[in-house]
Amino acid sequence: MDLSQEITRTKQSIMQLELLFNRYFTGMDKRPPIKQMTALQKAINILTINTHLAKTAAEQFHLKSLTQQFTTYRRKWERGIRDIEEGRIKPGQQAFGGMGMSAADQAEMQGSDDEMGHIQHLTNEVDSAVETYVKLAEEHLGKNYSTESVKTVLESKLGGIRAKYGDGVSLSVVYEDGTIKIKPKK
Repeated sequence: MDLSQEITRTKQSIMQLELLFNRYFTGMDKRPPIKQMTALQKAINILTINTHLAKTAAEQFHLKSLTQQFTTYRRKWERGIRDIEEGRIKPGQQAFGGMGMSAADQAEMQGSDDEMGHIQHLTNEVDSAVETYVKLAEEHLGKNYSTESVKTVLESKLGGIRAKYGDGVSLSVVYEDGTIKIKPKK
């Protein structure tokens, strides 16, 4: 198990679960995503048990940070569910996930399923490009880049890539002229 990749995947899962809970708190979904939260809790417990696999202090820090982030979100989600079940708040504008959302805002969010699909597509493209980049760097240049550092650089440029090529962009990674290039395509 590559701990840094597991940490990255788990961070993405936390963000996806946050979106699902926000849909519940805004009244878009009728039931909270409890099963997904339980599954994510198990995955984080497994990561925490495997702390000894952390090769660097940075990995240990990221693992602790991830655990704290999930704990904070979990408490927020559980409090929101309890408040709704006990009738203190109603899903929608009163719920902290839906603060300040008008009916028009909520209707606009209904279209966010497309956005979720685009986000998932971009996440997959970035992960694939990063993996390919690291392999090509090792094969052709003899350099050992960490997936985290390559991913950080690529994600910092993703806004400009999306603006120029749109949400359906695909990323290809090639070795040419002695360098490795990531080429976006529509």
